[in-house]
Amino acid sequence: MANSGGLITAPVSIQDVRQVLGNSSTDLGTLCKASQINMWAKYKPVPYAKIDTTDEFDRTNNKWKSTATWWKNRIINGVDSGAYCGFVIPTMDVGSLTEGDPDAWTVKRPAGGANQPYRLTDFACYYHGAVCPFSVTLPTTAVWTGSAISGKVRVSRPSVHEYNLTLNDIMTGGTAYFGVAIIVGTSVYTKTQASTSEALISLEGCPLLNGSGINARIVAFMTSSPHTSWTNADYTVWSLAAPNISFSVAGNLTTVQTVTDSYQIVLSGLIGTDKAALRMDTAWLNNGVRSQARIIRVPSHYYYLSSISLKVVRYSDGTTMHTGSITTLGAEQQAIELTSSDVGTYLSFYCDKGSYTPPTLTDPTDYYIWTYTFNYSV
Repeated sequence: MANSGGLITAPVSIQDVRQVLGNSSTDLGTLCKASQINMWAKYKPVPYAKIDTTDEFDRTNNKWKSTATWWKNRIINGVDSGAYCGFVIPTMDVGSLTEGDPDAWTVKRPAGGANQPYRLTDFACYYHGAVCPFSVTLPTTAVWTGSAISGKVRVSRPSVHEYNLTLNDIMTGGTAYFGVAIIVGTSVYTKTQASTSEALISLEGCPLLNGSGINARIVAFMTSSPHTSWTNADYTVWSLAAPNISFSVAGNLTTVQTVTDSYQIVLSGLIGTDKAALRMDTAWLNNGVRSQARIIRVPSHYYYLSSISLKVVRYSDGTTMHTGSITTLGAEQQAIELTSSDVGTYLSFYCDKGSYTPPTLTDPTDYYIWTYTFNYSV
């Protein structure tokens, strides 16, 4: 049996192909067009007008020569079939992306006859375990910080078997670079990897993503030369919309304003009408947590600071993430003792922020509410 682990080696028999594909047919034409053929295999039946390609086979090492090209040939009797490595991969100009998402790839199998004969030898070195040689993760949101956009497209090329197609095999121009297009209305800007090993394409600096509340389309593509800075130039790109992939190569992108944590200092322990004697403002960070209170009237009691408690709540679901205490050492106000001349002025409050670090939030519009309660006693 000339197959092992899903790899068919020469000499190839009909039985080898039937077993690896899981197809019961004994007809060569049926097997060459079988739906079970792994499209990501480098060597597989393709439409090519040549009865025999074994002149490209290295019989000494029982593998195809490094110069073999039959498996990616697209010319049939001088006519371009449109197929490349068993696919028709749509190309387009960048500007046409405003008209819709890239067209999907089409799988091509030989149709038989003199122009597209069935060859059993096409299954030599066929690898049934081949996988998609790339993946793309597109963001659905990008964060506007007030001065710049933050967001990344993640791309990868997993390590594959030597008889697995790679993007460089498929790219008609040679080296394949991943790229991303941002589309708003009739405007398109693109950017690519600087090198094929780069795993992230940053959205920072895209002229179309210059604020919050922007709705855009985002499309991943491949091209034969790098464009490492955002450009609105028109050039040819190749679709990445391969059949049966588990990820999206086009989608919607929304820019959102980043939200920072909220801080507040509240007073506890004041008695009766004294609770309304001081009106607290919003707190802020400045070498600790600070706030101020407008003095509305003179409290009827003298108060001193006995403790400070902290509570951290996640805004999105109200979950209490942390409770604890903060040192009163160095905190203000250590005491509240006012006279009528203080009415209409402000008291300053301050305490240490504390050492607690909450988990990183996945939603850029979510945030934490930090409440510092100054507990006063008479």
